[in-house]
Amino acid sequence: MNKKIYQSKVWDGKFGVRYTNRNTFTYTEWNKMYKDRFGFTKETLNKNFLNNVPKKIKILELGCNIGSQLRCLYKMGYKNLNGVELQYHCLKKLKKNFNMINGVQSTIYKLPFKNNSFDLVFTNNVLIHIHPKKIKIVLKEMHRVSSLFIWGSEYYSKNYKEIIYRKKKNLLWKADFASIFLKTFKNLKLLKQKFLLNKINEKEIDSMYLLKKK
Repeated sequence: MNKKIYQSKVWDGKFGVRYTNRNTFTYTEWNKMYKDRFGFTKETLNKNFLNNVPKKIKILELGCNIGSQLRCLYKMGYKNLNGVELQYHCLKKLKKNFNMINGVQSTIYKLPFKNNSFDLVFTNNVLIHIHPKKIKIVLKEMHRVSSLFIWGSEYYSKNYKEIIYRKKKNLLWKADFASIFLKTFKNLKLLKQKFLLNKINEKEIDSMYLLKKK
């Protein structure tokens, strides 16, 4: 499926490689980036959202890139960590640097897992790169493979809004993804949501949310 989708072709090419190279940091640098942007490290934000979620759960990240988000969860005590990523060069880096994480090459439009395979499924700035006409395909896959929790952190806008990303169209959209989940799946409830003002660009807001199946 990914061969037919423009966004997948772009991310699986040189554009995606350049993105990964720009966003390869040490753990300290990575946390500082969040602190500068939002006033909190990512580890602090994660602990705030997952403080009641048991460490033994099985977790899947969609679009894990080189595993920075999963590495943070590992340092927090979560050990059953899995990621899917379209870009093979990212998975090579992940396996080299964080071999405690199970990385699988796959499109996120059709996940290679059975229903309810994971306790928690999450994205971090990945849904923003899915075309609005395709978004429900990905949300349904997340809902299908999660037995309990769906967690996300994405650029926020009350209504869908396209952003020109590095002079390219059709690569980035802001939206209220938590609300889209809730409208799409009646068996989900919102446990927590936090809006994060970007201190570097105060016109930008991120939303972190935790949903649970009823």
